[in-house]
Amino acid sequence: MSADSVNHGMQPIVAQVTTGERTRALPTDVVLEPGEGGVTQRSWVLCDELATLDDADLAERPWGPMIPHHKLIEVERALMSALDIPYEP
Repeated sequence: MSADSVNHGMQPIVAQVTTGERTRALPTDVVLEPGEGGVTQRSWVLCDELATLDDADLAERPWGPMIPHHKLIEVERALMSALDIPYEP
């Protein structure tokens, strides 16, 4: 079975982004500074706060600018940590 056929029909998974102050940084949190990914103030991607969305709730195009590549790598590591998957660069 191909990856495309497995992924067909699966709901999109998103991580919560918050602007609320964090009292401590967790290995599953990734900081976004203003301008990264379109955020206007310091924000955190909470990779341990995952949810599925219905396709109808998503726009056809991205909601804003992509986050920088180095931040995508941080998000990947944080997601793997949250899911207890060993990370090997």
